[in-house]
Amino acid sequence: MEHIYNIIINGIEDNYHHRFQYTYSRMNVEVLIASNSFVMVYKTGVQKTPEEIWKSNVVEDGIRKCLLAQLIFFGHNCAFEKVMIKERGADNMGIIKEPRIYNLIPSNIEVDLPALKDERFVAEYLMKWVRSKYESGIAALFSYIYAKSKICEEDKFTYYWRAFNGIYNSIAQATNENGGNVNTEKECLKNWLKENGYQTYLVSAFFNRNYAIDNDYSEAEKKTRHFFYTIRDKAAKASWTPADVKNALNANGNKNRNLAVLLGLEEHLHSSDADMMQIEVNGQKRALKTSLYGYMMTEFAYHIRCEYFHAARPILLYTTLSNPEYRGLELANALLEHYLDTHILKEVKDKINLERELLL
Repeated sequence: MEHIYNIIINGIEDNYHHRFQYTYSRMNVEVLIASNSFVMVYKTGVQKTPEEIWKSNVVEDGIRKCLLAQLIFFGHNCAFEKVMIKERGADNMGIIKEPRIYNLIPSNIEVDLPALKDERFVAEYLMKWVRSKYESGIAALFSYIYAKSKICEEDKFTYYWRAFNGIYNSIAQATNENGGNVNTEKECLKNWLKENGYQTYLVSAFFNRNYAIDNDYSEAEKKTRHFFYTIRDKAAKASWTPADVKNALNANGNKNRNLAVLLGLEEHLHSSDADMMQIEVNGQKRALKTSLYGYMMTEFAYHIRCEYFHAARPILLYTTLSNPEYRGLELANALLEHYLDTHILKEVKDKINLERELLL
């Protein structure tokens, strides 16, 4: 005999904005999602009490999916005010007071996720997948979402970098599987840039040329630690906001020149080619064949990552807003956020599809 159960969070709405169907362990599940409530409907051949239903895996999985979809489409999660569980055709109704899911993103936090408002992506990936099959593409996506909920710059950086890491690391993994040798995260990052240098969408995002880093880079790399501090300190003194950084990257004209003008770094652009930088090595100007944007997204952000993740530098419990270290974090976050806002959905879709193919 078929039993149909309704799990109603915060009451029935007149209009549900989103409706999804999927299968969980051979059970058909439908979810209806509104801004401050949602409903789960699922069919099973076993009759259960409201308490058994509330503690079941299918309901736990469904609530997580509803909350995620709610966060993506509405920018917040509803607080669990009341839960009603009812079997269709039965007279009795169960009232549940204990919350089933504990949310790392509080219900009073607003999270802006315009890049993810894709009905098809939510239906095909986030609704159909169960937690046990989450791959690194989903890990990158969840880190990106979590970063969006943070206020502290250190917290934002931690999770933006994890999302960025989750995207580029798959390319390095593929290189190793094909006979290459990538031993460190920095090599992974450089390898990812090289491997993707000829793909149009990444060229436009990272560089204005068809290559990333040339053979001369190894010599110039000896100076990059000092160069990092030079760049950071100069950028800290310029007048800009994170929104200004994103506007400069989206503006017409040369992306690197726009960014250099905003950050007061024009002198570090190559004298004859704004798509490259120059660095002083042994008293001579040497071409560093990466763009300013490419440098900021790799050496600059990676340097900050090493300082914080390896505890080489303490986090800023107290700071001034003009502190070069704080401004460096702001700048790295603005760059990473802009890249992820622009590419996260496509990158994650491609990564999930690749991982699925490898599992077949």
